[in-house]
Amino acid sequence: MCHFLLPRRLFEVIGLLLIFTYVAPSQAVPSFARQTGLDCNACHTAFPQLNEFGRRFKIEGYTLAAVKHAGDGNKGFDLVSSVPLSMMVQTTWSKLSKSPDDSTDSSQVKFPSQLSLFYAGRIADKLGAFVQITAEEGEGFNQDNTDIRYADTARLGGEPLAWGVSLNNNPTVEDPWNSTPVWSFPWFEAGYDYAYPDTLISSLGGSVAGLSAYGFWNNHLYADAGAYQSANTGADLNEDAIDNGAPYWRLAYTANQGRLNWMAGTFGMDAQVYDPLQDTLSVTDLGLDTQLQWMLDGDQSLTMSANFIDESQPHGEHLDTGLVNLTWYTDTRWGVTVGYRGSRSSNDALAPDDDYRWVDSGDLGSDAYQLQLDYMPWHNARIAMQYTGYTRVNGASSHASDSNQLMLGAWLVF
Repeated sequence: MCHFLLPRRLFEVIGLLLIFTYVAPSQAVPSFARQTGLDCNACHTAFPQLNEFGRRFKIEGYTLAAVKHAGDGNKGFDLVSSVPLSMMVQTTWSKLSKSPDDSTDSSQVKFPSQLSLFYAGRIADKLGAFVQITAEEGEGFNQDNTDIRYADTARLGGEPLAWGVSLNNNPTVEDPWNSTPVWSFPWFEAGYDYAYPDTLISSLGGSVAGLSAYGFWNNHLYADAGAYQSANTGADLNEDAIDNGAPYWRLAYTANQGRLNWMAGTFGMDAQVYDPLQDTLSVTDLGLDTQLQWMLDGDQSLTMSANFIDESQPHGEHLDTGLVNLTWYTDTRWGVTVGYRGSRSSNDALAPDDDYRWVDSGDLGSDAYQLQLDYMPWHNARIAMQYTGYTRVNGASSHASDSNQLMLGAWLVF
């Protein structure tokens, strides 16, 4: 049986979280909201989960603006009148069901657990960006999720076409749905690592550079194709390094039925991955995903997202992962998310070790469920309680609950 005691310092942390999120709502608005003149919930059911308008804003290159631009009306000169900067701070208290060893405390406070700076918004006509720089413990600031895109509109077959080109550093970061790896739940990471594996396409963030072209036709069909190359060279090659170029693809169909928006799609990548012992290994990820989003009366929303990724590894090994999440928000303030994440693998599935080698890691099968309760006093601040429970870790059910984790956290963007 798992017992979570609330020591005195936990109450101090809770107080700190409440103070931390007490900011004036009229002042603490992200740069996208400042640029468009719209409230955060114009694009989000609850950040970072996008609604239909938010997906369109992203596809069209983050360029919609209500503010005046320097050089408006002058050919060849078009700049935003103010730099679209934002900041994000997260802090967490996390506790494991059982300490990893006798000398390690089973709980920890991270303040901050994440600190990020953003350039997020319009750069010039038809050119916009989402650039995240995050502080890494002991390493200073490093480039995090980045998506710089040129976007325009046209007509194809008599129907509207929104198209563009994206330069980014993480497969699916440019995707407009929250069912692909980068933007899928949980958006609020707990303090201890989760005890389930990731496929290659889900773990390349910041280690690659990619260029892709995309189009959204007739408000229904979305297609994206490009390639990724390792952003590391020479001695810096690591487990995320890609040799030559890895093709990436994305295809989705979406439609509205009253207040219901639904999407079904596929995505994937075929990569030659560097290994210091075997030169390169062939890894292919094929994903299927779907999202259903209901906009209900009374500022309520219900969103279901799911994906399944099949990873084919060298010599017949495989790793399959799947997740499904259901999020309900009411009054754009109170939210509940329930979810499941699992994996199945061959008994000799490969995974990178601490020396950046792809080695036989045995059975990587796991099953975990998650419950998260959210309170958003304002659209740009969140207090959350998250519980992750495991029924299987690395193919075994015994002691799986030792990895169960409770998290309390606060998240502020401004």
